[in-house]
Amino acid sequence: MCVCMSGQFNVLEESIKSKKTLFNKLFGNSPLIKVIDFFLDNRIFDYSKTDVAKHIGLSRMTVHKVFDSLSELNIILHNRTCGKAKLFILNKKNPVVVKLIELDRIISRGYGEQLIKNKEKILIIKPN
Repeated sequence: MCVCMSGQFNVLEESIKSKKTLFNKLFGNSPLIKVIDFFLDNRIFDYSKTDVAKHIGLSRMTVHKVFDSLSELNIILHNRTCGKAKLFILNKKNPVVVKLIELDRIISRGYGEQLIKNKEKILIIKPN
């Protein structure tokens, strides 16, 4: 039996499409950066190309091209198949991915520290 979690981020979908993340602000808004950033932020689950395209606001064909490049570099891996959909996951064993995760954390930490220094308010959303 296969359980697909398609559409699991419907609530966040519009904010992902409309706002640049810190990673995007630093490295640009290219399709490659958008896909890498999506997987860095959502590395626990696996996703189809269609899911990724929908969540980051790109065409499936554009995402398909990026997936080919990232797969060749072992940045993402085909994890399983659910029906006709191939699901991919971030390859957390790849040394490049390990460094990207570390870099993403450093960027976020640096931004958080900057906000605290500037005495800006940080909005923390607590789960119910």
